[in-house]
Amino acid sequence: MNSHNFLWLVVVATLVFFPLCAQTQTQNAEAEIADDTNPTKPVFLSIRQEYYDLGSDRWTDLLLIRNDKVILKNTQTLRPKGIILRVDLPFNSSHVPGESATGLGDIYVQSLFFPHLRRRFTIAAGTGVFFPTATDPILGKGKWQAAPLVVPMWIFPEAKGFFLTKFQDFISFAGNGNRPEIHYHLITPTLLYRYTRKSWILLDTEAKINWQLDNRVSYRSGVQFGRMFNSRIGLWVKPEIPWGKNREGDWFLKFAVVIKAKVS
Repeated sequence: MNSHNFLWLVVVATLVFFPLCAQTQTQNAEAEIADDTNPTKPVFLSIRQEYYDLGSDRWTDLLLIRNDKVILKNTQTLRPKGIILRVDLPFNSSHVPGESATGLGDIYVQSLFFPHLRRRFTIAAGTGVFFPTATDPILGKGKWQAAPLVVPMWIFPEAKGFFLTKFQDFISFAGNGNRPEIHYHLITPTLLYRYTRKSWILLDTEAKINWQLDNRVSYRSGVQFGRMFNSRIGLWVKPEIPWGKNREGDWFLKFAVVIKAKVS
């Protein structure tokens, strides 16, 4: 894993984590899960380190800064959730045989609204857009991409967790004409269970259907272990294993510090 990205993550986490800990230690509020996979819960800040061992002397080390913002909340047509806007800012270090690069990757922006919202069942829908902002060809796809998604979600009683399945399509519509066109679909069933007041486990499997490669299907599965430090700040770690005859790597490792958005 790239040492510069790791040290940067430690510094940022220290600067963010300890002042907020001191601020919230006296609070008695019930610690909720600070997990950035729940589409109904915006996060103030997520700082993620992701390492992808892609095999054949190829790897990517990604530092991802995520921020959510809620707009149009409690309006007549969008209450009570409004629209959750998400921005992912990626900083990559990537290596392929004979070449390495470090810099900005492709920025991702997403908007989600909630056409069906109940206590135990929710549907989130919206779209994402990838911007070809990578500073080196091996750090991004070189294409503008639209990424519409829909997420049905079942919420367990007593805040014990949730089960959801994310359906998201990715298709390129502009960009560098010398780069390959992109069109694939992700189906990701996800189960999160909260086994103590401050701890949770998440299991997911992602199926990727690549329409550009004769509908080739690849898979990866992961398990996430999370822990709350106080009412707003959590940490999780997640190993993932690609599998199937079309697997797209050897092993992946992700971890993050997540800060929940304040409830207004």
